[in-house]
Parts: sequence; structure tokens; C-alpha cells
Amino acid sequence: MSDTARSGSTSSTSRPGAQRLQPPNRRIRIGRGLFWAAAALAVVFASAYAGWRLLAAGDFGYGAAYALLDINATIERYGPENAQRPGFHTTGYPQRAYIFGEIAQAVRAEGEGLESIRYRLPSGREFPVLTAPEVQHLRDVAGLVGTFERVGTIAFALTIGLFALAGYRRWRMPSTRRFALALTAAATGGALSVFVIGPVRTFYWLHERLFPPDHEWFFWYEESLMSMLMQAPNLFGFIAVAWLTLTLAIACGAWAGVARVLGRRAA
Repeated sequence: MSDTARSGSTSSTSRPGAQRLQPPNRRIRIGRGLFWAAAALAVVFASAYAGWRLLAAGDFGYGAAYALLDINATIERYGPENAQRPGFHTTGYPQRAYIFGEIAQAVRAEGEGLESIRYRLPSGREFPVLTAPEVQHLRDVAGLVGTFERVGTIAFALTIGLFALAGYRRWRMPSTRRFALALTAAATGGALSVFVIGPVRTFYWLHERLFPPDHEWFFWYEESLMSMLMQAPNLFGFIAVAWLTLTLAIACGAWAGVARVLGRRAA
């Protein structure tokens, strides 16, 4: 009788206790999962921002793109047809690279100085590079860039805060391999979607959605030094690939580095 009573007493006290502990554990797992999902998103945005800054420091790889895309041939082909901005095809690579750098810098400075960018012919004559609609379009781009850079700065600070909290709480990080696989899968899916839809079609669709409908954003090569200089949209595809590659490398490296620092210590 006493053994049976003890057995019944044990089962009656342990079983309700297990039921009481299960929901909090489940909530903790869900909460941790959401936390690491937020941390992963913050890392991706912060890494994209870091990659953007690195590309901007190197003029977005314009020198490499100039050779790879043969932008010189585009300028040689369409430059003589531009009556408003004559003689640009007689300029050389150093001046063209300098002009692109000036445009990129102005876009990151809220469009300041776009009107003052000029090119010089061998004869000494100077002309403004950009037309009024081009200046307006680049100012629209500058607004988007400014918003992105502010978001990137916030993501960078948020990443530091989340990892600091994880270290303080001694929470176990998801593995770098898992993070890298998820990030690569997302990037591959996005890239495949662009190629299925069509890179140029995607480029036009984004412009139609991001910019005011009454602001011009399409410019023919023979009428726009900007389009010739950038061989639009090809240069942007080059930059997108370089940016994506940098973002993936920085994000995976950052995740692996933090995992090593925290030692992936369990709570």
C-alpha cells in the first residue's frame, strides 16, 4: 500500500509539473528563433551597407567595368551623335572615370554639385555633362541612396546591440553553415527571379515604381552622356553582382566571427 501510494504521489506531482514547464520552453524557443531571424536580417542589411561603402570608396569598380563592358566602344559609337554635348568621344578614360566619380560622389551628397560637373575637350572648350532632366533623375536617386544609408547605419547599430545582448545572455548562435546556406538560397532565388523576369525588364519596373511618374529616367545613349558613360543598364548589373558578392562575404564572415567570439555558448 505504501509503495503504491508513493508511486501514485510521484506521478501525480511530476506529470502536472512537466505540463507547466512545456509552454514556457516552447515560447522561449520561438522567441529565440525570432531573435536570431531579426539578427540575421540586421546582419544582412548592415553587410549590404558595408559593401556599399566599400564599393563607393572604389568608385563602384568603374575602371574594371569600363574595360569589361567596353564602355569606350559605346562612347565612340554614340558620342558623335550627341549635338547638345559635342565632342565627348574625344575625351580619354582618365577624364571619363573622374566624371563618373564626381557623379557618384554627388549622388551620395544629396545631389549637391551635379550641375557643376563639366568635361573639357582637347581644344579647351568645356561643357556641362548633365542635362536638367538627368540632374533631376540623379537627385531622385540621391534621395533613395540617402534613405538606404540611414537604414544601413541603423542596421549596423542594431546588429551590434543584438549580438551584445546574445553575448550577455549567453545564447547559443545558429551555426555559420546554416546561416550561409539560408543566405545563399535567398540570394540565388532572388537572382533566378530576376533572370526569369529579365534583368532589363526588372530594371525598368523598379524605375517605374521608385521614381515619380512625371520625372524622366530613360535616356537614349546618343542624347545622354550619362547613359553612355554608364552604359546603362549594364553598369548597374555589374555593380549589383559585385555588391551582392561583397554582401554575402561580409555577412558570412561577420556571422562566423561573432560565433567564434561568443564561442556559441549555450544558455
